[in-house]
Amino acid sequence: MSGRMQNLLKHLLRILIQNRTKGLPLLLVEQRLFDWLGNQSAEDSPSLIHDTIEHALDNWLIEKIPAYDLETSGKHIWFLRVLSKKESKYLRNLPKVEQVMLRLLQNCDGPTRLGGMTQDSILKMLRTLGFDIDVVPYIPGRVEDALVVEDSEPVRWYYLIPQEELAKEYEKETDELVERVSDE
Repeated sequence: MSGRMQNLLKHLLRILIQNRTKGLPLLLVEQRLFDWLGNQSAEDSPSLIHDTIEHALDNWLIEKIPAYDLETSGKHIWFLRVLSKKESKYLRNLPKVEQVMLRLLQNCDGPTRLGGMTQDSILKMLRTLGFDIDVVPYIPGRVEDALVVEDSEPVRWYYLIPQEELAKEYEKETDELVERVSDE
């Protein structure tokens, strides 16, 4: 890793540590990194920023997850969030096929939802990458699945769990809602 990339990586982590809980929108992080680089080789800055973010993702220093953009569109956008040491260790210790699956989902701007792919697409891509599997791996706390009807046929989709669903408050509210519904 070049000295410029190392410095940019340190700055990326500083930006995200300041917003540890939810993280920041990917586009805002990219803009802040671009601004920090200033006029230092402006023509290669976008690729340096992209490579630095990918390096941090590949090394489980940060994660890329969908989250609601409450300030503008109200839709899911990509957020970057720094991982705790415990989270980073957990992800580093996942089987390689699960790590690759997470990275595939992190790079998928699905037609209906960010970070989503069909079961068949995931299996095909993982097989292309050399994994001999017949079942999509399940990664608790990171990936959820759903059956969606497409052309009158059920299709299994896998999605990265959105940031707001990972929050303790969401879990607490969901538990309370289930409890209330059960009592009725």
